[in-house]
Amino acid sequence: MQDEKPMSAGKCCVCGCRVWLTPSHYYAAMEGRSKITFHCGYGHAQHFTDEDDEIVKIRRERDRYLQQLAQKDDRIADLVKETDALKADAARMKRRVSAGVCPCCNRTFRQLTAHMKSQHPLYVRLGKAA
Repeated sequence: MQDEKPMSAGKCCVCGCRVWLTPSHYYAAMEGRSKITFHCGYGHAQHFTDEDDEIVKIRRERDRYLQQLAQKDDRIADLVKETDALKADAARMKRRVSAGVCPCCNRTFRQLTAHMKSQHPLYVRLGKAA
């Protein structure tokens, strides 16, 4: 095995001194792995950052956006169901009123309009105001 010259791995992030790694296969083994630590000449622990940090961060951000999108889709589906239910209720009420059934007291009248004006005047006023 040949004696290799020490390789510089850069500067210490704490004190700024040069950090030397020897031989080069140590440098190659540590590069890109954050769990392997080495020390500068003054004893400060150093490590390389994961090469995949940016990829992992982007994936997490993508997953968060996908989750938010799924939540929005669920909310839209709930609102569509609620809207459909309200439309069905309105159609049912319209059919009942057209058949002469009072929406307040559920009785059938030939003159539903006259009944509503005399017996439920507040309901009629609210219906016209809305």
